[in-house]
Parts: sequence; C-alpha cells; structure tokens
Amino acid sequence: MEIAIDTHEALRKDFESFVYFSGDGDFEPLYRMLISLKKQVIVFYAHGHLGKEIYMMKKGLFKKAIDRLGVDLLG
Repeated sequence: MEIAIDTHEALRKDFESFVYFSGDGDFEPLYRMLISLKKQVIVFYAHGHLGKEIYMMKKGLFKKAIDRLGVDLLG
C-alpha cells in the first residue's frame, strides 16, 4: 500500500519515470495507471517471481529479471 501512496505523491511532483523492484501481480493496476499517464515504468524482479498479470503486460512496461543485487545483506 505504501508504494501506491508514494507513487501518487510522486505524480504530483511530475516524475516521468518509475522504477520498481517487484514483479508482484498486485501492482498491475498501478503499473497500468502509470502507463496510461504516459509514464515510463521499469520493473525489476527475481527469477521465478513475476506475477502472471505483469508477465501478460506487453506494452509500456520494461521488465528485467535479476539474479541478485550484488549486495551482501547478511554482512
């Protein structure tokens, strides 16, 4: 929910591009809204973690699978 709220706040600031690190299908309505507003939408997702709703989006969305971010979070 916070992602959607942050996105709407960014729209008021006239951002042109949005980058997300989630291929969760629940974000499909948000991505479609941004595309309809002529915004650039880039989605990074982990291999095997792309929702079918996002997979089925063929126009207006750049999708990129990633293996890892190159950061050792466990230190």
